[in-house]
Amino acid sequence: MAQLSAKTEIIRQILIDFDKILDDYSTPKNVNEMSNDELMEVYEEQIEDNGVEYPLEYFRAKGEESNIEPEYSRHYETMSVCRKLDNGVWVGWTYYYGGGKYAEPEAVEWLDDAYLLDLVEEKEVTIVKRIFKKKEA
Repeated sequence: MAQLSAKTEIIRQILIDFDKILDDYSTPKNVNEMSNDELMEVYEEQIEDNGVEYPLEYFRAKGEESNIEPEYSRHYETMSVCRKLDNGVWVGWTYYYGGGKYAEPEAVEWLDDAYLLDLVEEKEVTIVKRIFKKKEA
């Protein structure tokens, strides 16, 4: 099997996610056994047939913040995010946001700079949420 790369693992997950977000799409049954080249070929076909902006943006926005130092951007704010894929692999990338009224942070190429992660520690955290209502006068 070919060596894992973050980009191909993300593309594999996007092909699986197409099922969830596109009505007329069915994930190839053997997507988990495809080589990197086969994945890219199927992915490019899906870009032509269905467009990729939505599935790629859908994936990009689904990360959780990580402790990895993000890449610097002069024009946007950045944070490092990560996601556990269906096959158990963790991937991370720099999430670009902000930038003002005419900014397009979603247009920044992030996929080529994605990286594989090792989960070192996981802590369960309890969050207290308070709900209020106004006192009647």
